[in-house]
Amino acid sequence: MKRRSAIKNISLGMGVAISGVGLSSLISGCKTDQSTTWTPAFMDADQHSVMEIITDLLLPTTETPGASDLGLVKIMDNIIDKLYKQKEKDSFHKGMQLLRSRFDAKNPDAFMKRYYGSRPDKEIEQKDKFLDLDVEDSIGNESDEYHFEHTLNAIKSMAINSYFKHPTIAMEHLDYDPIPGEYSGCIPLSDTAGLNYSL
Repeated sequence: MKRRSAIKNISLGMGVAISGVGLSSLISGCKTDQSTTWTPAFMDADQHSVMEIITDLLLPTTETPGASDLGLVKIMDNIIDKLYKQKEKDSFHKGMQLLRSRFDAKNPDAFMKRYYGSRPDKEIEQKDKFLDLDVEDSIGNESDEYHFEHTLNAIKSMAINSYFKHPTIAMEHLDYDPIPGEYSGCIPLSDTAGLNYSL
């Protein structure tokens, strides 16, 4: 079975779902490389820099590792390069160009508040319409905002999925039980409250 057909795609922004096992294997095959010689396969250096800032603001370092600690942008670049179809790559690239033109590296918080914070109802309605469109059906007919909204959504979705599937988070910060015991359907909620399982 080919990886592309087994895993499909990664982000809701590109209108897809992915198996937990498939994403875990892709992430584990892309361990954080602390060397400075790494070169993005899909993004250019400028886009990579912007993505690092955005993912760090979405998933900052607290008592748990943040996006940069886990090398999430490298994982995301790998996902786009290996799993996205060409039309999806083209759409993401156009969206990144628009994102870059609106992003001010000196004031990234303003960008995050503007596009990842609460937005006017009219913008949310327009965004939802764009996200409902499939890239395969609508490519070439949509506005620049279509690419922009899909890319914004894809970045957030990929970052969050990659974060929770990362071995460090799954095994060291969540309850990890790869071989669960028997199923008990009728147990008090208090017995399981507070447990966040990675599997």
